[in-house]
Amino acid sequence: MLMSPRPRCQSEPTILWRRNTQVLRNWWRAAEWQLLDKSTNQRTFPALASALKIDQVMQIKEYRSISEAVQGFLVHTCGLLANKKINHIVVGGWVPFLRGKHHRLVHPGTRDVDILFDDNREAIRRAANLLLDAEYLASAKHEFQLLKTLRVSGRNFVFNVDLMNPSEARESPELFSDILDLGVRDDYDLSGTRHIKSIAFPSAHVVFENSFWSYVDTEGLLPDGQMCRIKIPLLDEIGLIISKSESVWKNNRTRDPFDIFFTLAGQKYEWIIQGLSRTAKSSEVVQGQLASLNKYLRDKPEEFNRRVMKYVGRYRPEVPPAKFVAMALQSCF
Repeated sequence: MLMSPRPRCQSEPTILWRRNTQVLRNWWRAAEWQLLDKSTNQRTFPALASALKIDQVMQIKEYRSISEAVQGFLVHTCGLLANKKINHIVVGGWVPFLRGKHHRLVHPGTRDVDILFDDNREAIRRAANLLLDAEYLASAKHEFQLLKTLRVSGRNFVFNVDLMNPSEARESPELFSDILDLGVRDDYDLSGTRHIKSIAFPSAHVVFENSFWSYVDTEGLLPDGQMCRIKIPLLDEIGLIISKSESVWKNNRTRDPFDIFFTLAGQKYEWIIQGLSRTAKSSEVVQGQLASLNKYLRDKPEEFNRRVMKYVGRYRPEVPPAKFVAMALQSCF
C-alpha cells in the first residue's frame, strides 16, 4: 500500500520579497491605531489580521522562474495529499526529470503535475475536495484538471494538476469518470451540472501490481514562502517506458520519444531492460504495448529521431535514437 511520508517544511526568509519586512513595518505603523479594542485597550488578533492583511502578505512572494514555481507546485500538491494520507503516485514528465539528475543529457522538465491514484474512488474524491479547499480551481475546459495561480517574476501563471485513475480504463469507454459534482449548471455536460472527473492512465494496473514506483527526495518552495522537503512517490523508469509505449503515436505527445530515449540512455540501462523483458514475458498487455512502440520505431524512425533531437541540445548520440531504442527492446520479444 502506498503511504507518502509527511513533508518537512521550514521557513525560508531569504525567499521573501526584499521589501517584505519594511512593508510590514509600514503597515503596522499605519494601522496600529486600529489594533486596539476600545473596551479593553488591548490589541486583538482579528484586528491584527485585518490591519496587516495577512492573506495578502502571503501572496506577495514571487517565484524567480517557471521551473521554480512548478517544482513548488509539485511539492505543495504532494504535501497536501501526504498530510491526509491519500495514496498517489506522480507520473509523467517528472519521472525523467527527477530520476535523471546524473545524466549526460539535460531534461527540460515539465510544466504540470500528473497524479495517479489507486482504485479507491473515495480517495480521489477526497483528493479533489482537499485541493479545492486549498484554493485550486476547477478548469472550465478540462474536467480532469485542477488549476492554481502562482506569481512568477511579476506575472501570474496558471499551473495544472491532472487527476488520473486506473479503474476507468475498464469501466468507461470514454476513459473519463465523474468524481465530484460541483453543483454548477453546465449545459455542455450531459448530466446538466459540472463535474470534476479523472482520466485513465495507461498501464496503471501494471504499475501497481509490479510496484513500478519508489520514493524520491524532492524539495520546493511553497506558495506561502516555506522551503519544503518531501519524499514523493514517483513512477520508476520501467513504468515510464511502458506508459509511453503507445502514446508516442499521438501527434500531441511530441516529447514522449525524447523521454523514452533519455530514460534508456541513462545509467540504469541494464536494470530497465531486464525489468521490461521480465514484465513483457509475464504480461501480454505489456508485451503488446512494447510491440506498439517497436512498430512505431520501424514505421516512423525519422519522426522519432526528429522529436528526440529537438530536445538534446548540443549532444549528438552515436547511434540514431530510433535504432538505439529498437535495439534495447529486442530482448522483450
